Amino acid sequence: MPLRTIATRVLVGAVLIAALCGIAALFVPGDDIGRLLGTALLAVVSASFLLGSVRMIERTSLRPTGLVIACATMTDFLLLLVAIWADVLLSGAGNLDENLGMSAGAIATCAIPLAVGARGLPYDRSRHAAILMLSAFSVVLVLWLGAIWLDIDDLDRVAIPISLCAPLASLSLMCGT
Repeated sequence: MPLRTIATRVLVGAVLIAALCGIAALFVPGDDIGRLLGTALLAVVSASFLLGSVRMIERTSLRPTGLVIACATMTDFLLLLVAIWADVLLSGAGNLDENLGMSAGAIATCAIPLAVGARGLPYDRSRHAAILMLSAFSVVLVLWLGAIWLDIDDLDRVAIPISLCAPLASLSLMCGT
C-alpha cells in the first residue's frame, strides 16, 4: 500500500476520533475530556503534517525535506502526547510536562530552517549553504534542548547568535560572495 494512502487513512481516522471526542466532551464531565480533545486535535494536526511530508518523500528532489518534516512531526507528536498525559501517567512528575512542551516547541522552531536547509541538498549550487544551515540549526537545537533540560541559561547566549547568523552565512554562500 502506498505511503500516501496510509497517511490519508491515518488522517481520516484522527478526524473521526476528534469528532467522537468532541461529542463525548458534551456529555461526559471531568478533567480528562480536555486531555482527550487535546490528544485528538494533536493527532489531526500531526497526521496532516505527516500527509504533506509523505507527499514530499515520494518526490526524489524533496525527499530530504520530507524526511526532516516527518521526523520533526513524529517527535513533536510523541513529546506533546506525553506532555498532555504526564500528570495522569506519572504522579509527581514535577515540571516534566513543561519541559516536554518546550522541547516540542524548540524542535518545531528548528524544523523550519532544517527543512529549508534540507531543500538545498540535492542541488550543487546550494549544497554547501544547505550543509551549513543543517549543521548550525542542529547545534542550535541541541543547545536549546540543553538549556531546557539542564537549566543552563548561558546556552541561549550561544544559540541565539548562531540562529541569527546562520541564515545570513548560508545566503552569502549561495550567492557566491
